Formats: sequence, structure tokens, C-alpha cells
Amino acid sequence: AAKQAPADPAVLVQRGLYADLRGEYDAAAEHFRRAVAAAPAPADRAVALNNLAFLESARAGRHDDAVRLIRQAREAVGPAAELTDTEGYLHVVRGDAAAALEALADSLFAGGGAVARFHLA
Repeated sequence: AAKQAPADPAVLVQRGLYADLRGEYDAAAEHFRRAVAAAPAPADRAVALNNLAFLESARAGRHDDAVRLIRQAREAVGPAAELTDTEGYLHVVRGDAAAALEALADSLFAGGGAVARFHLA
């Protein structure tokens, strides 16, 4: 698929995930950035934005940039469990416990299930 449609946002996200698994974080972030740029609609960017936000925070220490990215994703698709979970993590690492609890509670109410419960604990 990567050879047939190298600029397809879904392919770019998968390539980003694979690079992340290999520990190639800069390459993963670049794939996610390209997916965001290539996605035709805001909702199509949400997965790439979510993954990019996590990498920006966890690997590059750019927590405020990460929050901006996750907010873009939430504006596109609303309070999806995966997005609010990532947002909660971002607030934790920024030291904002109140915002973290609010985002993680949103994740639980959006259907986050066991993952949301674990992160709330």
C-alpha cells in the first residue's frame, strides 16, 4: 500500500505507527505530520494529530505544542475517548491535575472503558 499510495493519510499513519514501534520517533512524527497535511477533512486528521501530540510530549518534551495538537483533533471529532485520554496524559505531565481529571473523566464517559479507568486510578 505504501508504494501504491505513498501520500495516503491512512498509509502515512500506519508508517508512523510502525516507525514508533521501531523506536524511530523522528520518522514517526514526520509521517504523522505528513498525514495531517494530506488528510482531506479535519476528522481524517484526528488519529495522526493524537499520535503526533503524544510524541511531541513524551519524546520531545513539547507539552504545550502537544496540547494544541490534541485540541485541534478534538475540535474536528469531539470528545472521542482516545483523544480525551491523550489530553489527560498531557495535562498530567504538565502538572495540571484538575485539567487531567476532567479530560480523563471525559474519556471514561466517551466510552474509554478499562483504559480510562486505569488512567483515572
